[in-house]
Amino acid sequence: MNLFTIRMRRAALRQLLRDRSEWMSQKEIDKILDQINLLTTLIEIMEKEENK
Repeated sequence: MNLFTIRMRRAALRQLLRDRSEWMSQKEIDKILDQINLLTTLIEIMEKEENK
């Protein structure tokens, strides 16, 4: 995956939480938040590598 794709995936997950969190269980919300956190970490690593 390239950096743009990962950013778009993170944005889609954030939007999913905004739109559907009222109907999701806490376990589902936590799972999505974990994915967002992982993608954010990956983006930071890729940006550092890109700037070398």
